[in-house]
Amino acid sequence: MVKIISVLSVFLKYLNKLLYKFILFLDSHIISTHSSKSSGTYYEPFRKFTVDGEPIIQKVEKLDYQELFNVYFLKYNKQLKPVSRRNPSKLDFKGNCPICGAPHDYIYENNIKSKQLLCKVCSHTFTLNNDFLEKIILKCPHCSKNLERIKDRNSYIIYKCRHKNCSFYLDKLKKLTPDQLKQFKKKPGKFKLHYIYRAFDIYFDSLERDSISNLNMKVDLANIRHSKHTLGLILTYYVNYGLSSRKTAAIMYDIHQVKISHQTVMNYAKSVSTMIRPLLENYPYDLSSDLCGDETYVRVKGKKHYIFFSDKIKKIITSYQVFSKRDTFSAVVSLYQTFKKYTELPKNLKVVVDGNPIYNAAWSYLFSQTPPSCPNMLHI
Repeated sequence: MVKIISVLSVFLKYLNKLLYKFILFLDSHIISTHSSKSSGTYYEPFRKFTVDGEPIIQKVEKLDYQELFNVYFLKYNKQLKPVSRRNPSKLDFKGNCPICGAPHDYIYENNIKSKQLLCKVCSHTFTLNNDFLEKIILKCPHCSKNLERIKDRNSYIIYKCRHKNCSFYLDKLKKLTPDQLKQFKKKPGKFKLHYIYRAFDIYFDSLERDSISNLNMKVDLANIRHSKHTLGLILTYYVNYGLSSRKTAAIMYDIHQVKISHQTVMNYAKSVSTMIRPLLENYPYDLSSDLCGDETYVRVKGKKHYIFFSDKIKKIITSYQVFSKRDTFSAVVSLYQTFKKYTELPKNLKVVVDGNPIYNAAWSYLFSQTPPSCPNMLHI
């Protein structure tokens, strides 16, 4: 009886090992393959951010629509008819063309999303938002055709050459492999073949002004009725320990028997930050030639605000302004604040960032400006 039990025990252990191997086989060859196919999740690399050359810029000349009417009549021997609208106007534009002065009866709604209009008389496009870009014409440097305004981003506008016979487009199309051509026919948005230009609505002269926070001295710290030791305690609780102004005021009374309002706590902190800002900006930082850019968020009144950039090796925060938005303009100001910390930009300066496109757009803007001159900077 004992021998039978021992034999059965050995046999059960063997079956247990065999069953375990069978489960591993099912998991590696059948179950995992089926789950991966059914889930449909896979990694698809992002399209790389590239910057094309500068466009051809022409100043818009004012035209007379009456003269254009006469030219059209002499060419086609008939009068130019107004726009025949099948559907009611969505943009509800009642003005005249800013280029030739044609009445609104001759104006198309070219792009509803961008609020772009097209004049039938002079063939110029314009938007309801009258800006400086409508005083110039942007042309493709490869085919000399007018660029089309396709998207309005925060801080810049994207223009695109849609001409199919453009040499830039044809060269990019020839470089595609047969597999890429098949993908291009199915998903053309994955490939960048047309010439693209980004017109930034950022003025370099204003970066110095925008990079400095509007800090005002709330109180004169030399004339406060509390001692400097009390001021240090307030800042320690409020800044170092991250307590709220009300909790700081409560601790000052409960522990130190100093009665102070929460508004006074905030006024003290604002005044001290105003005093130490020039010290932080003009301090001789020993920065490395490698910068690691990233952003983190802090909550201000329950809403997310963002802080950018720190040094890679020295672990020195080079930009500490709080932005309400994580956009291209914030990245531009942060990069500008970082470059100002250098007495002279290193020739082998490298900026390492993640895949957030705002850094690419910010780099594109700064590189297009004369100051700061950083042609040898590597953007990763």
